Amino acid sequence: MKHILVYGDSLTWGSNPETWKRYDHCDRWTTVLQADLGRDFEVTTEALSGRTTCWDLPHLPYRNGAESLPMILESHRPLDLVIVMLGINDLNSCLGKTAEDSAAGLFAILRRIYFSASSPEEKCPKILVIAPPVMRKLSDFMDILYSRGRKESLKLPALYKTVCERFGCLFIDSNEFARSGDTDGLHFDTETNHIFGKRIAEEVRKIFA
Repeated sequence: MKHILVYGDSLTWGSNPETWKRYDHCDRWTTVLQADLGRDFEVTTEALSGRTTCWDLPHLPYRNGAESLPMILESHRPLDLVIVMLGINDLNSCLGKTAEDSAAGLFAILRRIYFSASSPEEKCPKILVIAPPVMRKLSDFMDILYSRGRKESLKLPALYKTVCERFGCLFIDSNEFARSGDTDGLHFDTETNHIFGKRIAEEVRKIFA
């Protein structure tokens, strides 16, 4: 059995933008991923709304992804694959960060995985980075939080790809097959969660083919 850790934010947690609650278990993309992969894989979801790559949000504590990651890697080892989808929360207006800052944050995340020795052979597990969907037309509330970062989100995929090339890890741009929903311009609707989970399952099979 292959053990996969998915490390993400509200998109991975399954945040429903219409209710501010969590989607039903069957409608989260990581659940769809697990169902599609079947019994030969175990998918562990470690997701937290508002999680950043390496920045501390003043209004939401405990969201620094790089700071929490070593503990999470150790608690779930051995790991065959770590999937990372973070970055949008780095562009929260209160942080004043750029897409380049977020790419540096991804560097911090990948470095921790690279030196974690959390694979079954006590080496670096396989890594798949997913660039999050760019922000679309934001709702009034989300515009308060992310208006300054909307243009920066357009730059994330290319910058993230460059960082992944430096580490030799796999990269997917989610914008090629998914987009943020119309409700708030940030989060997935139910249909997109199912499309997303199935597409990532295809990529995982390729990794272990």
